[in-house]
Parts: sequence; C-alpha cells; structure tokens
Amino acid sequence: MPKIEMNGQTYDALVDETLLAVARKNKAHIGYVCGGNGLCQTCEVIVESGMDALSPMNDVEKAWLTAEKQQNGHRLACQCRITADKPVKVLTRAEKARQVFNRAFKEQPKEPSTHPQGYVGEFFTWLGIETLSHLAAVPMVSVNVIQRVIDGKLTLQAVSDTINAANERFPEINQIVTEIANNLPKLASDLGKGLEPVINSTGDLLKNIGNSVSSTDLNKTFEPVVNSVSDVVKGLTDTVSKVIGSATQNTSAAAQAQEVTPVKVEIKKG
Repeated sequence: MPKIEMNGQTYDALVDETLLAVARKNKAHIGYVCGGNGLCQTCEVIVESGMDALSPMNDVEKAWLTAEKQQNGHRLACQCRITADKPVKVLTRAEKARQVFNRAFKEQPKEPSTHPQGYVGEFFTWLGIETLSHLAAVPMVSVNVIQRVIDGKLTLQAVSDTINAANERFPEINQIVTEIANNLPKLASDLGKGLEPVINSTGDLLKNIGNSVSSTDLNKTFEPVVNSVSDVVKGLTDTVSKVIGSATQNTSAAAQAQEVTPVKVEIKKG
C-alpha cells in the first residue's frame, strides 16, 4: 500500500487513487473549490519526492501550470494519480501559503530571511508570483475547458461537484472566518505595537526637519543655488543670442551670393 506524506503527515493510499482523494479523506490542508475538475488550481501541490510513482502530467495540468512550475515538481492533485506502490512526499499549495503567511505575520523565526524586506517581503513576493502565474494560465485553461466540453469530458456534473465541495468545506471555512473575526482586535493591537517604532521614528524625523528649517536662514542657504541658476540661465541666453546672430549673418551672405527672383510682398499694417 503506497504511503503518501502530505504536509508532514503520512497517510495510506491506493494505487490509481488521486492525491486529492487521499487529502480529502484524511482532511489534509488542501483546496478543491471546483470539486476536483481541474477548474480552479487550488489543489496544486509540490511533489518533493516520488514523482516516478505518479501519473504523467496531463493537458489539464499543463494548461494551469507554468513551465517553471512544471520543472519544479508542481502538480494538480485532482489530476495526479498514484501509479505505483512507492512513497510520495508532497506539500500542498494551501499549506505553503499558511507557512509563508505565518512566518511573515505570526511567527518570529530565529533565522533571518534572505529576502531584502524580510519575511513580510517574502510573503508578498510569493503571493505576487502565484497570482501572476494563475492569471497567465487563464487563456490556456479557457481553451482546455472548451475542448473538454466538446469532447464530453467535462459535463454539468462539475457544478454538482463544486456544490458538494463547498458543503464539505463549509464547517472548516466557517471556523477559519470565526477565528479571524475573534482575533481581529488582538491582531489590530499587535499591528499597532509593531508599527509604533516606525511611527515614532517618522514623527521624530519630521520634528527634526521642522526644527532645522525654522532655525535656518533660507535666504542665505539658497543664495548660492539661486546665483548659480541665474548664471546658467544668463549663459544660455547669451549663447542662444550668438547662435541666432551668426545664423542670421550666414543667411544674409548666402542670399546675396545667389540670384533671387524678386517677389512682391505686401505687408499690412495692423
């Protein structure tokens, strides 16, 4: 019997069973908004080992996953089947999101992040990349969905599957929403405490700038700048005048050297 390690927990599975089926029956942290029809990408997983025990990537997965993700072992759990009695280790996208979020806003890891903006920057970078890759897949997915409908591989059963998935996940989603609502005051308070040094530093900075400006004779401070600008403007004016004067003289000389047919010009005085 294949052993599937998912998000650090090991479960028994069956050959020909999808990774999503294993996750659902064991209540693993995974998404399946569309009920397992390859329409939402929420069941995306990262196969860390055991790829040779899984089915080849199909057209649905190729439509959703970028070339880079495919190379890095990403699969759709609803499309990926177990084909051999070998151990497989995966990390779900939902769990990955939870880990990255917690490192940024809830935990305080001892090891510093390699990201220039720390774990918060790491989270938003990850979120941005995931969002862009998801949006980039929409055209290919749309074509794939139309083709599956034409081939009879995608029917109205998908609607029923989606409703069933929502009903199955509702208690869990309701619990998450309730916890967030109950923790909002604490989160707001923690956020305020976290931002307090920044706010104080900003206030001190503005105060110092104000004191510096009020104690400075701006006329004396900016006098050299004003004089320099004036010199530059004067220099440009003189240069332009010389160029125009030279051009005028050249034009006059050229006109005198050539025979010009007289043209009668009538000038009306305004």
